[in-house]
Amino acid sequence: MRATKYIIWEEDGQWHGYLQDYPDLPTQGDSFEDLQTKLSDLHYEVSSGDHDRYHTPISTIPRRTRLRTKRHERVEQLFRMMLYDL
Repeated sequence: MRATKYIIWEEDGQWHGYLQDYPDLPTQGDSFEDLQTKLSDLHYEVSSGDHDRYHTPISTIPRRTRLRTKRHERVEQLFRMMLYDL
């Protein structure tokens, strides 16, 4: 996978950015790390050869960051443990 440049900025507490080669595919995140994760995922997807999918912008549901996903899984596990102890 080749390296690519991206453009980022913060506006009203939200982080926004896009890949330099794909300005028509902007994304945003709640934090700088969240935006980095989304830009990295986007870079992987457009580099995988599925370019037809990216000719027109599409709206997507924001993805959870890897850290949030792990935290979510841990919270679910703790809730299950609490329920089994009742």
